[in-house]
Amino acid sequence: MLKSSWAIGLFLATAGVTVAQVKVELLLDQKQYLLKESLMVGVRVVNHAGQTLNLAGTNWLSLTVENREKFVVNRIEDVPSPQPLALESTYRATQWLEIGRAFEFKENSSYTLRARVQIDQWNEEIFSEPVMFEIMKGTKLWEQRFGVPAATGAQPEMRKYILQQANYLNELQLYVRVTDDSEGFVYKVLRLAPMLLISQPEAQIDTLNRLHVLTQTGMRQFMHVCIDPGGEVVLRNTYAANNGRPQLKESPTGGVYVNGGTRLLRQDDVPGSALLNRPLPARPVPATNPPAITEPTPADSAKPAE
Repeated sequence: MLKSSWAIGLFLATAGVTVAQVKVELLLDQKQYLLKESLMVGVRVVNHAGQTLNLAGTNWLSLTVENREKFVVNRIEDVPSPQPLALESTYRATQWLEIGRAFEFKENSSYTLRARVQIDQWNEEIFSEPVMFEIMKGTKLWEQRFGVPAATGAQPEMRKYILQQANYLNELQLYVRVTDDSEGFVYKVLRLAPMLLISQPEAQIDTLNRLHVLTQTGMRQFMHVCIDPGGEVVLRNTYAANNGRPQLKESPTGGVYVNGGTRLLRQDDVPGSALLNRPLPARPVPATNPPAITEPTPADSAKPAE
């Protein structure tokens, strides 16, 4: 039954693009992800139908994921509803959706994603071409439990920092995962930096229960990253090993700093002073999807479909 429904979808996709001059495309910022890593999907609607498309309601856009066995993957959380969209002819709009938590993904598996756009004014559905991505399995390098004080003065909530490595696009990368104490709920998964086999990352927790990671990213280059208990980066600096290999050290007051090396100023530096004392949500609150980004279509996309 599932394979039959996909066959119908392929037929509708071809008919919709050819007759109506409306195209649906899927965009992924990468093709490999760790489990629970942010997985942003862009759904682009290109309109050359000669009239405005009115895409409204909660069901004008939907996503379906299949595993490698061609079975539909269970949805475990709702994807926030897309914003209504009035798309003029010769324009295209891209709606970004976060689906990393929405589906029951498993490690070491590949998946196929497809989007459906419902055009009520024509009583027609248009499907995108499928795109494939992979959920990787990471190797645990280090972990540390820590507490987050409760607002009511009750017993602190226990969480865990985990450092993992994974082979992303044939390059070893370092990740940090912030979870609850059982590792059943994941607050955040972040890709920090490339890793070198000749060096293992250092990790320490300061008195504010922020994680400090120092990892070697080049032959004589190191990156220092500080992450808060909500999984947000509050500090990122780069050091050169000009006067000795940089190391993480603990100050007498319980802070953590980089000892040695020369600080390099970079455009991707993250200053930490304005971010250190922001409140932490108990659980990430599902965000409302932002409005679609609308822009004129490039000249070559205005060509009639063959």
